[in-house]
Amino acid sequence: MHKQDTPFPVLFTPRLRLCAIESSHAERLHAVWTDPLVIEYLVLDPFTELRQSEEMIG
Repeated sequence: MHKQDTPFPVLFTPRLRLCAIESSHAERLHAVWTDPLVIEYLVLDPFTELRQSEEMIG
């Protein structure tokens, strides 16, 4: 992923909180990045280890 020089703003709506990806999100993102239905639409091979998600986050 590209490292951003300026802080990513946290955006809120009644149903959504959008924030920069952080290492604390690794387990939740790993669940997404290992899902074959999600990976079908990404340019990634399915992840097999949590370490891969942690590396993707940086």
